[in-house]
Amino acid sequence: EEAEPAKNLKPMTKEEKVAEKLRLQKLVEESDNQITNELFQSKKEEGTLDVDAISALLQSVPLSDEDSYKNFAEAVGRRVEIEDKPFLAKEFVKELCRQVGKSISGEDLAEVISILGVVKNEKVKTQLNKKKKKGVKKF
Repeated sequence: EEAEPAKNLKPMTKEEKVAEKLRLQKLVEESDNQITNELFQSKKEEGTLDVDAISALLQSVPLSDEDSYKNFAEAVGRRVEIEDKPFLAKEFVKELCRQVGKSISGEDLAEVISILGVVKNEKVKTQLNKKKKKGVKKF
């Protein structure tokens, strides 16, 4: 009897297909975020992270295409942002660059450096604007 309902299904409209694709993408992102959060909280109570345990957990994160890499990066970025410890975040990024730098080309590293330059310039500009606004007194 379970096969009968499948026969009665109408083909999905374009809008329904897009909605279903977005729903599935959201489920994947939520799953990735949950895995990442669990990963970084796994040893938090003890105050240390076990590199081998984290590596094993990371193997379960699907990284099959550009979108999955971007989603993973976003999830990790959100997790680091939650802690709100800029010095530690800086150390994390430095170590991540050292580790990832082993597996990408010099040309790709140059592109990453360029992007970091843009991010830095935007950050400096934002900080300068904040300082200017604080310096202006309203009467």
